[in-house]
Amino acid sequence: MLCDSVKSLSDVKLDRYIAEQKFDGERILISKKGSVIRVTNRRGAEKSDVYPEIVKELSKLNFDFWLDGEMCSSNGIFNDLQRRALLRDSEEIANRRDTIPLVYNVFDLLELNGTRLVFKPLLERKKLLADNFSNLEKVKVSEWFDKKEDIKALWEKVQQNNLEGIVLKIKDSVYVFKRSNAWLKCKNFKEVIIKFTSGEINNAGIKLTDGFNEVQVQQKTRADWILKKLASDGFVEVVVQYLDKGATGKLRFPSCREVVGCPCGKVVDDG
Repeated sequence: MLCDSVKSLSDVKLDRYIAEQKFDGERILISKKGSVIRVTNRRGAEKSDVYPEIVKELSKLNFDFWLDGEMCSSNGIFNDLQRRALLRDSEEIANRRDTIPLVYNVFDLLELNGTRLVFKPLLERKKLLADNFSNLEKVKVSEWFDKKEDIKALWEKVQQNNLEGIVLKIKDSVYVFKRSNAWLKCKNFKEVIIKFTSGEINNAGIKLTDGFNEVQVQQKTRADWILKKLASDGFVEVVVQYLDKGATGKLRFPSCREVVGCPCGKVVDDG
């Protein structure tokens, strides 16, 4: 089940939702049937060998299940998780288990002992999840909040600690295997003004670069204005929205919020 997006908490009626922290890692489904455990990412790729310590902990449980959650580094840093997620060599994976410990933040229970739960209301699934998975070391049940003041406090905490965002979920929503507006992600984007010095026209508009970061600006009329600006001034300033910075300082998930001085309208791309 994938989330739609919402720009602000004020865009929704919070009394309909619960809220959870949005974790910065790899979306992972884990199922157990007898002694067989399968770990797959959202594209269906098998990842059991990549996360052996999580498999080992869950294999000790004496019941069957199907979980949905986010695999993260224990420190919450995406770059560290990526250093684990991309490994294929078993010896290297074993070496990284101690230097990059993991936690599986589980937020939904789709099946329990052969009983499908996807048509149960979310809060019923949450209760079963907490009842069965709350006393593990490397598998953590995601904390959730259902009161307006607590949801707003969670959002403030996310902003203050530079976390990825929150996810809002309708309390009685069922689980569907597609994108749904019953789940809404509200990302904690930051903004920066960058001077871009060159651009390349494409079918969507123009892709700008400063030699390090790139950003796509939509619409041909804006692209034409930007080309003239680059020719006359040698640069164009863009308000860039981004999620965070990678290890090299490069922006992650950059998108254009405004082309400074462009007469074609303020918001260019909401990402």
